[in-house]
Amino acid sequence: KQDSFLKPLVDKIAKEGKDKKVVFEANFSKPNAKAKWFFRKD
Repeated sequence: KQDSFLKPLVDKIAKEGKDKKVVFEANFSKPNAKAKWFFRKD
């Protein structure tokens, strides 16, 4: 069975200067999997 997201990430919008933090939640089929965050790494 291939590993997959059980609950995928959902886009969030934050307003600069107003919202201090944004929380992303997801569930993955592999327990204790470590996540890595990539931002604009084209």
